[in-house]
Amino acid sequence: MLVRSSRLSCLLVVAALVPACGSVQQLPEDFVTTEHQETRTQLMIDQAERALNAGDVGMASARIQEIAAGLSSNAHGQLVMARTLIAKGQFLEAGEMLTLLAEAFPDEAEVDIVIGTLAEARARWEMARVAYGRALEKAPESVSAVLLLARIELVLGLPANAAALLERKLAVLPNVRELQEALGEAYLAGGDYELAAEWYSVALDHDPQVGPLRVRLAFAQSLSGQHLEALRTIREVSETEVPPYVELALARSALIVDEAEEAVFWLDRYLNAFPDDVSAWVDLARAHLLQDGDRASLEALRSALRLDPGRADALLILGHLRMRAGQHQLAMDTYLEALRLGADAAELAPVLEALIQRSGEGGSAERPSGVALQVLSALGGSGGAGS
Repeated sequence: MLVRSSRLSCLLVVAALVPACGSVQQLPEDFVTTEHQETRTQLMIDQAERALNAGDVGMASARIQEIAAGLSSNAHGQLVMARTLIAKGQFLEAGEMLTLLAEAFPDEAEVDIVIGTLAEARARWEMARVAYGRALEKAPESVSAVLLLARIELVLGLPANAAALLERKLAVLPNVRELQEALGEAYLAGGDYELAAEWYSVALDHDPQVGPLRVRLAFAQSLSGQHLEALRTIREVSETEVPPYVELALARSALIVDEAEEAVFWLDRYLNAFPDDVSAWVDLARAHLLQDGDRASLEALRSALRLDPGRADALLILGHLRMRAGQHQLAMDTYLEALRLGADAAELAPVLEALIQRSGEGGSAERPSGVALQVLSALGGSGGAGS
């Protein structure tokens, strides 16, 4: 492990210079200055590292610049400086520094981790993979190296590799939340949504208040068909923490389990971010229809049909609205147009049959078209009283 200078080591030196008799031995003239400088350097390194971890590159850079001249003998400080250069986009300078550090500390995993960070910043994923793999070989106990390597496997489109790596580490360290969450990510990326939800849930047991993790759990539950569970999970999270793609998944879960009010809530939020998503407007129209909100449903359909006049699913809902309004011929025409555009004829057969029967009762002036009768006949319908 890279050795960091510390105040403790300086205090041990002071103790060694004090004789057992209690008399004070004179210290070297430059001792206090040297001890103070080392302490200040380490303090600045720690502040720079915290700033980097918080994403404050400007603060990290300022702290490193203050002590740059004194970092020649501080390997950890040089690594923090290399990380700062990477964050600033100064890849050449960072690479030169890391080459020297790798030569000076060939067995140090921390150097390989920063080399991997540089490779990632330059989108050289295979190089990052090699560097993180090397770090893991040097420090098999390192959770950071495992997490970084697993993430690169996901970037490379190899979720099974990431899952296998994380499973092996969890066999040794079964209670590390970061590993459990990362395994959930690997399963999610691999399309195994049920296992993803399972591992997110295990990770959440460590701290039920972790909002982003709860959001990921709800997303995995929605994708795995656990719709009610997804809606229950998300209720304990502020809606401001939910990204649009999860809002859409939750809305569709709500539609599936006939929770129309929740579907409207999530779709409204999603459409504020993505107003050109035709499918979402159709879903919103469907949700309002379930709530008997015909006017709101019609407004959503207008938005959908403005974006895509040929949406068969939107025309189906429009047909339902017209039928509920008693506009039977208009409804029939709308259904037939939806059929022409690819709507499921078998699904529409009972609706068409009901309309044809209604138009034949009591000598209605609205007679079914020959096309409607032909469609129904092809589907094996009776044709009703007017056939």
